[in-house]
Amino acid sequence: MAIAVERKTKGVNWLTLAVGLFALIFAALVVYFLFLAPVPLIEKIIPEAEIPGTAGLIDVLSDPSIDPSAVVGNVESLFQNPISQPDAGKLGRPNPFQPI
Repeated sequence: MAIAVERKTKGVNWLTLAVGLFALIFAALVVYFLFLAPVPLIEKIIPEAEIPGTAGLIDVLSDPSIDPSAVVGNVESLFQNPISQPDAGKLGRPNPFQPI
């Protein structure tokens, strides 16, 4: 008479598989909405007409226009400090090792 010994087969850990699949789908959605979505969602979620005092504000923020000549022609004024440095005054005691 022979003894039959079989190894116990491991089943699929469904919880680990579900968590991994959820993380993968979540990461793919985040990448899509951050980098690949064509229209900013703020224009669809909150129409401009519903916000008082923002006539044309979202359009201006969505399509900025930069004039390079205003920055390139005036570079030196960007590095000038119009405010003088404050005086540090007297800091601490002249001899910090002297007992109080």
